[in-house]
Amino acid sequence: MIIALFMSVFVAFSLAFIIDILDQSFKSPEEIVHLLGIPFLGSIPQRNYRDPIFLKDAFRDSMYTQFYEDLSEQIYIFMKTQRKKSILLTSYQEDEENSVLLSNIGYCLAQKMNHKVLIIDANLRGSSLNRIFNFQEGPGFANLLESNLLEYHPPMLIEEKQKANNDVVKAAIAVTAGARVKSAGQSPAGTPAINIARGFEYSSITASNSTMMDNLIKKVDSNLDVLPPGRSFQNPIVLMEKFNIKRIINEAKQNYEAVLFDCANLKNYSDVLVLSKNLDGIIIAIDAEKDKRQPLKNSIEQMKSKGVNILGFIFNNRKFVIPDAIYKHL
Repeated sequence: MIIALFMSVFVAFSLAFIIDILDQSFKSPEEIVHLLGIPFLGSIPQRNYRDPIFLKDAFRDSMYTQFYEDLSEQIYIFMKTQRKKSILLTSYQEDEENSVLLSNIGYCLAQKMNHKVLIIDANLRGSSLNRIFNFQEGPGFANLLESNLLEYHPPMLIEEKQKANNDVVKAAIAVTAGARVKSAGQSPAGTPAINIARGFEYSSITASNSTMMDNLIKKVDSNLDVLPPGRSFQNPIVLMEKFNIKRIINEAKQNYEAVLFDCANLKNYSDVLVLSKNLDGIIIAIDAEKDKRQPLKNSIEQMKSKGVNILGFIFNNRKFVIPDAIYKHL
């Protein structure tokens, strides 16, 4: 009987040890700091069914919303003391959780702390911010990079316009006093003809990048603006390398206290390496369940070798043993 009890305990501990070895996910922020050598900025707990994706839609305070407020305050203090204004938030896996993090941090900085914030959606591989903010698809960051200003119309409306007038398609956007867009049938130097594709109507105009960006930016709240991703048929890497992104960033930093960038994931793309050259630094969102130690470590080491300034990490979807109801009374 004693031998059987001893053997069962031994087998249980052996199985637990083997499972722990096979499980390559992160258990604590301290483990990440030790393994990856990057600073810990804060945690976000797992979202339960009562917590909205976007905090603006929250009807109650919870542990989830409080952690976002604490994290946002920590990030802003860090940005002020380190004199950083332009920050990119990215994750290892392809997941919309990175966009959720960014939108909620931006919202807390803007509404809870009264800072003027611009979110730039530079994820040209598959953005989630339009859905989070309930934006319709339209022109944005990609089109600004191409130095084109767009007038967006649904495909049916474009088709009707073409039928009504095969020779002239007029589009006027008041970006500067008296600015005009030439008809599609005319294409003088510096004013390409309108190119209709996939529901977008492209019309190049003569305007400063500053004015173009102002017209592409969408307002979410009094202090929170968003530059949507837009759409381009070029490879995002080529597009971002061809255009002087620094000009956009400098313009944004003059008008906002914090400029936050969303970007494609680290696992499948190298967009971060291109964008980070022009930014003050990047923050990595590490998922407590999905991200594995060795692949993430390899990715971090690659970025460090390329000179990427990694400011720290956020431990996302962290499990806490303290229930929400108890946490409120602590």
